[in-house]
Order: sequence, then C-alpha cells, then structure tokens
Amino acid sequence: LDDIVSNLWRANDPLSMIIQFTYMITSSIDQCNATVRHPGLLEELRAEKFDAAFSETLDLCGFGLFELLGIDNFAVTQAMAIVDGTYYFTQTPANPAYVPTLMVAPSGDQMPFLDRVRNTISHFLMVLHNANTLRRYEPIFKQASPNFPSLQEAVQKNSLIFMNSDPLLDFPAPRSSRVIDIGGISVSFGHEKLNKTWSDILDLRPTTIL
Repeated sequence: LDDIVSNLWRANDPLSMIIQFTYMITSSIDQCNATVRHPGLLEELRAEKFDAAFSETLDLCGFGLFELLGIDNFAVTQAMAIVDGTYYFTQTPANPAYVPTLMVAPSGDQMPFLDRVRNTISHFLMVLHNANTLRRYEPIFKQASPNFPSLQEAVQKNSLIFMNSDPLLDFPAPRSSRVIDIGGISVSFGHEKLNKTWSDILDLRPTTIL
C-alpha cells in the first residue's frame, strides 16, 4: 500500500493517477469486506446505538456501515480539496471550463483553450472513476442487507462535509452550504508540552476526547 500511495503522488497525468487509485481502492474494498463479514461485529456496533458518525471519502466503507447500522446523522470528512465528480454528495456543481480539477491544473484558473480541454477530460475521467468505485463497494453491503440502497444514496444522506480547504487560498469555485472549509489540517510529526492553563483543563477529567 505504501508503494501505491507513493506512486499516486508521483503520477503526473489523470490516467496514471486513476490507475493508482484503483489499486488503492481494491485494497480498501478487501478490508471493507473483511470488516462487514467479521462475525458479530455489526450486531455489536448496532447495540452501541450511535447518535452520529463521520468518515473519510478515500474509503467509502464507513458510509455503507452507517447505513447498515441505522446511523442517520453523519458527516463526511475530506483530507483534501474538493474532488471532481463528487456532486452527488457535496451538492457543489463543477465547471471544468474555469475551475481547475484536482489532478490536472497546469495553468491554474487562467486556462487557455487546450488546458480547458484537458481539464474537462480529467473531470469526466474522475466522474467515471467515482461511479465505478461506488459500484465495486455495493455488493459487500447488498450481501449484508438485501434492502441496502445504492451506496451513492447512502453517502448523499450526509449532514455536513468538512473539507481540508481554505477558501482564501483555493481557486474561486461554487460552494454548497453543507461544505465547511477547515483548511490547515495536517499530520503533525511532533508536539510541544502544553502550557499550565491547558494542562490544568485537561487534567480535570480522567479521560479527554480532543
């Protein structure tokens, strides 16, 4: 999986990226299948009666699980800017004529004609890729519950979408009211000791959820 992710970030054209994405998604689907089929897991999770949940779009398994578990209130998180072909759950329209796609933006938002053509092709390749990904996940959930709707319908039921995007830095583009930009999320490779104020606050309880 590390090699797949490494190759994904090195890819410099939409087709190569989609090929690497496909390898990564195959791994995620295998893991999802093992999770859903794990003896007693769904029953154990249902017994918890969760009020809400959230999951990342790079792995759609979570949204299928929410549907199986009857969790109606859930949020989508996305660790990157808005991905092409995700209107079905973001309700954010895309216009590749002037909005750069995630994978191909050689000229930014100032695109000459040929770059707009490339941008549009990239957009529709990603739309097809997303549709195929949804289709590949669905048999797992259909097997667990014959009445399972399409995975697309399950993801569409989200309440909010937390996007790792900063509207002040991102390209101008249409936005949906359900999309909450929380740019600046990153993985930290270290931390400093908390000052006394925060340390005292966190010490008030034996356990703390941040």
